[in-house]
Amino acid sequence: TQSTWGGFQKQMEVFLSALLIIGAFFLFWKRSSKESSKIEQQPVAAITPQQVHELIKNRRSIFPKDYTGEAVPKEVIDAILESANWAPSHGKTEAWRFIVLGRDGINQIQNIKRRHLTQELKDEPEKLEGVLSKIDSKAKELANCSHIIVIGMKKTPNSKGHYMPEWEEIASVAC
Repeated sequence: TQSTWGGFQKQMEVFLSALLIIGAFFLFWKRSSKESSKIEQQPVAAITPQQVHELIKNRRSIFPKDYTGEAVPKEVIDAILESANWAPSHGKTEAWRFIVLGRDGINQIQNIKRRHLTQELKDEPEKLEGVLSKIDSKAKELANCSHIIVIGMKKTPNSKGHYMPEWEEIASVAC
């Protein structure tokens, strides 16, 4: 497994390259004459379907247990969020919202979860013990995370003032 910041960085470069290629494909897809009159057409660098396939095929998941604990630079996080903001959304509502948690925020969330579950399961000590054990195990993994990006949804009206169905907004945010 790739457990260094360099490995993560390489995977992000591949992912962002694929995202940019796919985005360019949609951005420069043949537009209606109405849209073409508003937007100047830009030439797109030639890329083959095989190149897109290779980028996607070579993408790999890297899990918290594989992280080294090395901090991801703020510039990288900003670039990831900027790229995410350019993702298409049905109805152009861009319903996603991002919250970046650093190590202190991650610890605070873990403590809140621990206190809440301790209160909720106070009458079930055996279940509480198992849950707390799982939280402790997850906390050890998360100790290697420099940041967690929390993704939420805010329903907003589209350009015509209408709200999209909630399931469509959830699907948009999930992508």
